[in-house]
Amino acid sequence: MQAIAVRRRSFGLALRLILILAATGGTASPARAQPDQRALLDLKVNLVDKGQILVLLRGPEVWVAVRALEGADLQHVNGERIAIDGAPWVRLGSLAPGILFEFNERELSLSLTASSDYLALQRLALKVDHPPGITYPRNTSAFLNYALNWNGSSGTGLFANAGLFGDAGVTVHGALLTTTFGGATNRPFVRGQTSLTIDRRATLRRWIIGDTFANTGLLGGGAFLGGVSVSREYGIDPYFQRYPRVDMAGSILSPSTLEIYVNDHLVGQRDLAPGRFDISALPVSNGHGVARLVVRDAFGGQQELVSSYYLTTSVLAAGLSEYNYHVGYERASESPSNWGYTRPVVLGRQRFGLSDHVTAGFRAEATARVISGGPTMNLRLPFGEMELAVAGSREDTRTGTAASAGYAYYSAGAGVGASVRYLSPDYATVSLHPGDARTRSEATVYAAIPAGGRGSLTVRHTLLDRQEQPRSSVTSALASISVSRRTNVSFTASNDWRDRRTGLQLYAGLSCFLGGGTTATVSRESQGATRRSSVDLQQSVPVGAGYGYRVSADLERSQGIGALTYQGPFGRYEIEQNVVNGQQATALKAAGGLVAIGGGVYATRPVRDGFVLLRVPGVAGVRGYASNQEIGRTNRRGDLLVPGLLPYYGNRLSIADEDIPLDRTVGEREQMIATPYRGGALLSFPVRRFQNSTGRVLLQRGETEVVPLFGQLTVRVGETPFESPIGADGEFYLENVPPGTHPAEVLYQRKTCVFTIEIPVSAASIVNLGVVRCDQVVEP
Repeated sequence: MQAIAVRRRSFGLALRLILILAATGGTASPARAQPDQRALLDLKVNLVDKGQILVLLRGPEVWVAVRALEGADLQHVNGERIAIDGAPWVRLGSLAPGILFEFNERELSLSLTASSDYLALQRLALKVDHPPGITYPRNTSAFLNYALNWNGSSGTGLFANAGLFGDAGVTVHGALLTTTFGGATNRPFVRGQTSLTIDRRATLRRWIIGDTFANTGLLGGGAFLGGVSVSREYGIDPYFQRYPRVDMAGSILSPSTLEIYVNDHLVGQRDLAPGRFDISALPVSNGHGVARLVVRDAFGGQQELVSSYYLTTSVLAAGLSEYNYHVGYERASESPSNWGYTRPVVLGRQRFGLSDHVTAGFRAEATARVISGGPTMNLRLPFGEMELAVAGSREDTRTGTAASAGYAYYSAGAGVGASVRYLSPDYATVSLHPGDARTRSEATVYAAIPAGGRGSLTVRHTLLDRQEQPRSSVTSALASISVSRRTNVSFTASNDWRDRRTGLQLYAGLSCFLGGGTTATVSRESQGATRRSSVDLQQSVPVGAGYGYRVSADLERSQGIGALTYQGPFGRYEIEQNVVNGQQATALKAAGGLVAIGGGVYATRPVRDGFVLLRVPGVAGVRGYASNQEIGRTNRRGDLLVPGLLPYYGNRLSIADEDIPLDRTVGEREQMIATPYRGGALLSFPVRRFQNSTGRVLLQRGETEVVPLFGQLTVRVGETPFESPIGADGEFYLENVPPGTHPAEVLYQRKTCVFTIEIPVSAASIVNLGVVRCDQVVEP
């Protein structure tokens, strides 16, 4: 085989040499050669094959079309030029020293060695992007969540109190209308929050019309409002990069392998062609870290590029902004009328990414009596981050001021920070008024220290000056140590230095993970003269259907609690028994939901996120999967409700095609879908029955019937052709043509006869169509 390959290459070289000689008069003799020769050469750029290229040989000089060099990923080709057929050609010798060339006449090859300035930039983005094939359906859906509570004690009767709480929503074209409501035996039935939420993914904008809670963040106030809100909501597109990225760049002159390390952990590997490269959006965690690129070239050489970084989510990327503005009336306390709204309120805040290191903004809020607001700033430093804010206010004739500053630094599990805040006695917001009790000043310093990979220690000290209360100075320490893979010990100590009687609080706990989601904890705590020892055993409720429980007892008092929880496909149910000082209390809880989508109503667990109705029409018992985790099987109609999906994220849903009956076929078995916020999507996996059709076809020519012996029958369904050869007696066999009336044609003796053929709906796997006739011949 090797000899054959050598002969083929020799033949190819000879053929190309003959073409060159033919183009130059039939001889390669220097004495008789023409001034210009054209040749088709194998091109390599920095050892990378770039295919073949046509060159012009003019004496010892080699000329190449500029467009051909650009097609080989070279740039800035600005040497001596000539025009041939209106296109620019460049002399390779004039590109030195940036580009050097070697012409091998024997091998008919051209090798170029280019510096990095002449090689195209390779851009590699490592960020998580939108999954390929993701879809954003906007199906109409509705849900109703309910929570029922019954409780009582040995003194009041077993079920003296009962309550019902609900949460309902309807989604139409991506707009969500929701409301909450509830009542109990000792509380009137009231309406909670009612609002219409409209998300615009293209602009990352969220509108809320109705009830919502609004606040202006640092140094600001908050209120429940009924009105209109608009905000920049980056969660509508969770793949959007809103924080500054960590980028690195370099260059190579030969084919290489790139390894990417973040804090000495390998996070990626790429093959690189020669040239400059730009690695963007490295997958790094918050805080200080080190990114390292290791480049191994084709000759065994190695180089490293190292860069330290500090990443924070408090600073926006340059050019981005975020905001929320609210206008409406403050919601009064819940009352039987359910419609109590009082004073008009305006609140708003906005931040701008001035650069990748500075984000500046403001906050403002106002009522008929209060105006409050001020600037804010977030800074990303080489070693840490800062947050600054100042504010002023006026309510009636009283003015006030406030200020806040904070610094934080995190790195590999360790961190330090400090913050201070001051509010003057007359500082006001929409929820704080002059004369209200407040914390006038607060200062905190803290440090978190890892302990050898098995534990951590966090120490915090806070000074508080509360209005009408003594000042406090509190120091706390939290230590956690992993004794083994299943055992953890934690200690907490806190002391208020100005409260000698009960200021010192101590806690020690030992937790053991017993497997299967079960944890046992033994703890001891004290505060002043009070001591408490307790034992706690609990098993978490699984993500899917299953049981969980909790048993807790105070070893020094006659009190304890026991609870058993079951989570099924249609809800969550819990019974709880408490014993305190000989008194028993019992509580029963049930929570579930109903979903309407795709023409049906389905029972499910409470709807908190998105959901999908997975449909395999008419096929029961098909397993459905979400992110490769089995969710359940389709019901007798072929439906399976998949709850608990994160809205706007790509959720990979699939079915087990081996559960499809053998007489049917399914197209796609996996789809990527993003649900709306608290809305549903209908995801169909249509199946098609294998239904084959047989019969005889005859050509009708007047009173004569002709058998189109060995002709061909073609039936078209849309753009899809279904074909069958025609047998000696006119018989045909069509595979899996769907029911309906379809155009057909018979090709026989270079003539075509066109007609329509009807495939009936049938449960049989083979349908006999009998004799079909065609009498409309189309001449060629």
